[in-house]
Amino acid sequence: MTFTTGWVYSNSQAFGLSRFFEQVIARELRFGGGERWQSDMKPTTERLATLGKSIVVWTGHDGEALVSVGRGLALITWTPGSTNMYAWIAAPTLEDANSTRAAVRDAFPDTTMEEGQVEADFWFHTPNGPQNVSRKIDVPLWNDIQGNYGRDVRAELERVMFHWQPGNGGRLLLWTGQVGTGKTFALRALACEWRSWCRLSYITDPEEFFGKASYMMAALLSENSRETPVTRPVTTAEPVGTPKWNLVVLEDCGEMLSRDAKERVGPSLGRLLNLTDGLIGQGLRVLVLITTNEESGALHDAVVRPGRCASQAIFKPLDMKDARQWREAHGIDVGDGLGIRSGATLAQLFAEVEGWQRPREKVVGFRQ
Repeated sequence: MTFTTGWVYSNSQAFGLSRFFEQVIARELRFGGGERWQSDMKPTTERLATLGKSIVVWTGHDGEALVSVGRGLALITWTPGSTNMYAWIAAPTLEDANSTRAAVRDAFPDTTMEEGQVEADFWFHTPNGPQNVSRKIDVPLWNDIQGNYGRDVRAELERVMFHWQPGNGGRLLLWTGQVGTGKTFALRALACEWRSWCRLSYITDPEEFFGKASYMMAALLSENSRETPVTRPVTTAEPVGTPKWNLVVLEDCGEMLSRDAKERVGPSLGRLLNLTDGLIGQGLRVLVLITTNEESGALHDAVVRPGRCASQAIFKPLDMKDARQWREAHGIDVGDGLGIRSGATLAQLFAEVEGWQRPREKVVGFRQ
């Protein structure tokens, strides 16, 4: 085993790491390594006691525990509110190191996904560099929400969810449409339907992501996707057990894609295009999904050119007929329907479910 040095540590983590190496040197522990995984079990005093004697426990922004495990030593680190777990292991022999590692992993088993859940990485930039937390998120099945969308966008979403294969054409998925038309709902359904072969990486600060090359590369080369194997191949030629694809998600990024993007946000547009079909993206199992409230006609020609986008979906409010069917399916009394003369966004319809009263529209002309 060898020590891993690819992680970015905060100041609080550096405290535990320094104590760890003090013990490694003092006890002449020659074998060791680092590991990262996801677990629902968080270290408590009782659970740590099952491993051995705790030398120090630090509960700053990130929790840490330095524990003697048999003849070995383990520095266990966790992030509150996340499933992220890290461990540094050291021992006098390789056998002891493997035994220590097994004990730690048994005490904090891998997280389990319930039906309707996926694990997602949320990336953000800090003064100490890029970091991420992994969290379970609730996701709907497409069959449960397809009625939220009109015919055209529904057909495009079904095509990309069930029939499209990465590597055939572009790697950019571009979803446009006004606020409240269900883009985030569709994103969660996409994560659900792709969960067996693709992991979701959500960028919380897109301007930092494309503004700092080191941040972008850290997220693209994350160990999370490489260590998570495909459970169902997306293509018949792709064996089960290969690393998952990584879907990088950037929401509400219209300013990065506009015709004057270079003047407004600098090199961000160029880096995005290089990521999807330039040298940066070559050899990486990376897809990019961008949502924006901008109309497609306002976007830069380089973004919407033929061959660039694997999917280009335009989200619109439901028309009057579809909106009426949606209301009836969700138990909303539409009466004679004479006061409803237009469609509605998904946000408006869900607001009606919660009790919001849609203003009755004035009828002009003769009733039939």
